[in-house]
Amino acid sequence: MKNIILTVATIGLLASCSGSGSVSSLNPFRRAPAPEETVVTARRAPDGRELIATITELRAEPTRNGIILRAHGKTPVQGYFSVELTETNRGFPDETGTLTFELRGKPPALPLAANTERSRDIMAGVFISQINLKSVKALRVVAAQNQITIRN
Repeated sequence: MKNIILTVATIGLLASCSGSGSVSSLNPFRRAPAPEETVVTARRAPDGRELIATITELRAEPTRNGIILRAHGKTPVQGYFSVELTETNRGFPDETGTLTFELRGKPPALPLAANTERSRDIMAGVFISQINLKSVKALRVVAAQNQITIRN
């Protein structure tokens, strides 16, 4: 008799733990992501880097064998890392002779409030040789909200 009661109680306990659709919908971890998360994910590269918010300055600094293209940008929060200028079109200029780069970085896992405006500044650069610059008429760097083009 004791075994039957224990068995019925165990089956009842297991049945109540399985839950129904209405109970599981109350679980906050099962909800759909917020719309902002979807928008940010769409801008991410396969390696997890996303476009930096804005470019504030773009300079081409001449060197002996080419130029260093240097971009300064502003992020929405501090803590971005692995910031880099990534080439589009596999590093070849488009039909107008414009060589295009994207300013990308990995966002922090936990966004940090910016203490100062300067704490959100980032910088990245890339070397472009004279050989690669022969057919280039302009250099463009693209961010999420703006882009800057330098003409040769």
